Formats: sequence, structure tokens, C-alpha cells
Amino acid sequence: MELSPGFDVETKLFAKAGVADHLDRELARPKYQVAPIELGTNSDRYPAIQRCYKTTRQILESILDTIHPVILVAKVALIEGDIDQLSLLTDQGSTLVGIFLPNFERTLSICMESYARAPKRHLALIQRLSDMVSFCRIG
Repeated sequence: MELSPGFDVETKLFAKAGVADHLDRELARPKYQVAPIELGTNSDRYPAIQRCYKTTRQILESILDTIHPVILVAKVALIEGDIDQLSLLTDQGSTLVGIFLPNFERTLSICMESYARAPKRHLALIQRLSDMVSFCRIG
């Protein structure tokens, strides 16, 4: 794929069907060695396409079923839809969450990421997550 690192990455979204099924098969392999699965370290795990496909939620459900460690990095509000899963994963002691907060200035924030929530709402989400999950890092 020939995508520019800026605009194309934000506007041309792709989804892979069956990711959770593939993950289930991989985790069930006898020779699989447990290591934390990192979601969102190369790109946001919650692009707008998540509203339709819910692949991140399906992955979290698979991880929950196998009591597997996970690290999740996100920058938008769609993570709120998975707080219940993150809370259950935290009860297992296997979840780290990082939230990217690009800017506290609303006008600049809109210019940088037009789809991002208002900084005050983002901070409220961070507070809610930090109350629920074992670790919430702000970047």
C-alpha cells in the first residue's frame, strides 16, 4: 500500500475480518509462549471504522478468555466502549492502558485532530480509566 504517513493514514481505513479467530488459534498453539500483546503501538486501535467492525473489542474478549496480558494504547473516545472488558482484564491483573492526549488547548487540538474529543472530556476519560484499570499512562 502506498499511503502517506499523515493524511492517508487518518482517512484511508482498512479492516481485517477474523482477527480474533486467528488470535484464538495462535494462543491455543501448544508451543505459544505468553508475552504481552500490544495493541495500538503503531497506529490507534480505535479508528472510526471500529464502530462497525469492533475488532479491538473482539481481540479483548479473546484475551480475556485466555487470561493473557495486554497493553492498549489509544487516543480517542471509542475506548470507552471497551471499559467493561478492560475492567475485567484488570481484575485478572493483566492490563496496561496508555492514553495519548495531544494538547490541552481546544482550538489547537481541533486543528491537530479534528475527530478528537475536547481536552476536558479526554481528561475525564483518563480519570475514569485510571480508576478502573491497573495502569493508565498519559502520553
